[in-house]
Amino acid sequence: MEFWILLVVVAQFFQAIVVLLDKYLVSSPEIPRPAVYAFYIGILSFFPIVLVPFGIIHLPSQLVIELALLVAGTYIGALIFLYSSLKVADATDVAPFLGAVTAASTFGFSFFILGSELPRHFFLGVVLLVVGMLFVAHLRFNLKALFFVICSGLLFAVSSVCIKLMFNNTDFINAFFWSRMGNVLGALLLLLWPPVLFAVFSGMKKSTNKIRSLVIGNKVLSGTVFLLLLWAINIGDVSVVNALTGLQFVFLFIIVIALGKRRPKYIKEVLRPGHILHKVVAIILITSGLFVLFL
Repeated sequence: MEFWILLVVVAQFFQAIVVLLDKYLVSSPEIPRPAVYAFYIGILSFFPIVLVPFGIIHLPSQLVIELALLVAGTYIGALIFLYSSLKVADATDVAPFLGAVTAASTFGFSFFILGSELPRHFFLGVVLLVVGMLFVAHLRFNLKALFFVICSGLLFAVSSVCIKLMFNNTDFINAFFWSRMGNVLGALLLLLWPPVLFAVFSGMKKSTNKIRSLVIGNKVLSGTVFLLLLWAINIGDVSVVNALTGLQFVFLFIIVIALGKRRPKYIKEVLRPGHILHKVVAIILITSGLFVLFL
C-alpha cells in the first residue's frame, strides 16, 4: 500500500472516532445546546496564533477579511446544524448523508462561484448520492433531522468555497490562519445570544474534567485528521484522497456494530436488525457516488 493511501485510511478512521465523540458530547447533559459545543470547537481554533511571532502572518486584504467573516458565519452555522442533527439522529445516518450533501453542494457552488468544471460523471455521481440519501432518510430521519443535515451540508460547502477563494487571494499559511481566526470570531459572536452565553459560563462551572478533556481531545484529533489529509494530498493524488472520504462511513459503521451493544453508554446509537441492511446499502451508494465524483 502506498504510504499516502495509508495516511488517508488512518485519517478517515480518526474522523469516524471524531463523529462518534461529537455524538457522545452533544448527547451529554453537560452540553445542553448544540451552539454551546459549536462555541467550544470554534474557540479552540485559536491555536494557529502561535504563528504570529514568526513573522509569516501578514495583515489581510479587505477581500480576505470579508471571506474570513463569511467562513466564520458559515462554518459555525454548519457546526450548530451538524450537532443539532447528531442530537436527534444516529451518527451512522448523519455522517454519510452530510458527506453526500456537502460533496454535491461544493461542486455546485464551485461551478457557479469559482467557474470550476464539473466532473465528467457529475450527474451519475449525484444520482448515486441522492439515492443513497433517500435510503438514509427513509424511515430513519424525521423532518427536523433532515432539515438540520441539509443546512449543515450546504453551509459546509459554502465555507469550503470561501476558503478556496482565500487560497486564491493569499498564500496558504495566511489563508489557513485567517480562516481559523474567523472561526474564533464566529464562536465569540455566539456569546451575543443570551441563552448560549448563560449555558457556556454555567457549563464551564459544572462540566467535569472528563467532558473538558474529551472536547479538547476531539478537537486535537480533528486537527490531526486535517494535517494527515493535507500530507496525503501533498504527496499523493488529491482526487483519490477525496474519493476515499467514504472510508469514514465504513469505519463508523464497523465501530458501531462492534461496540454498540458492549458500550451503549458511549456509542449513543441503537442498531435495529431491520435497519442494518438499510444502512449498508446507503453507505455503498454514497461511497460509490463519491468515487464517481472525484475519480
